[in-house]
Amino acid sequence: MTRHGIKDISREQLRVLVEGAGAQGMQIVVRDVDGVPLSVIFVMAHGTRNAYGIWAGTSLIGLAKGAAVAMYVFMLKELQARGYEYFDWCGATQSGYSDFKLEFGGTMTTCLSIATEPLWFRAAQLVYVQLKGILSRYRR
Repeated sequence: MTRHGIKDISREQLRVLVEGAGAQGMQIVVRDVDGVPLSVIFVMAHGTRNAYGIWAGTSLIGLAKGAAVAMYVFMLKELQARGYEYFDWCGATQSGYSDFKLEFGGTMTTCLSIATEPLWFRAAQLVYVQLKGILSRYRR
């Protein structure tokens, strides 16, 4: 988190998050031979089929040693062993991350999108398109 300039969460807040997740959460830490953390991921489960990568990070030394790859390989095998069918990378579409994450297989699917127009506008637009289709059939 420090490497990416994120300073909004303290160690204590992180500890509370991990402990509060209970059985729905999993934290995987890849350590160097001397015990220094190199890469970490926090995964949350939703039901018994879906898991979400909430956040992950790797130190510069961990990047050089391939710690992130080891972490993801272990995590995917562990999730599969526990019966999970879907893993959402939560941010795999960010440039620079998607190529790396796609190397693990699977397909990238957009699960949500952010729209700036209000909900009423989207509903009105849908009705407009349907009416336009109906009117074009009557004009023939």
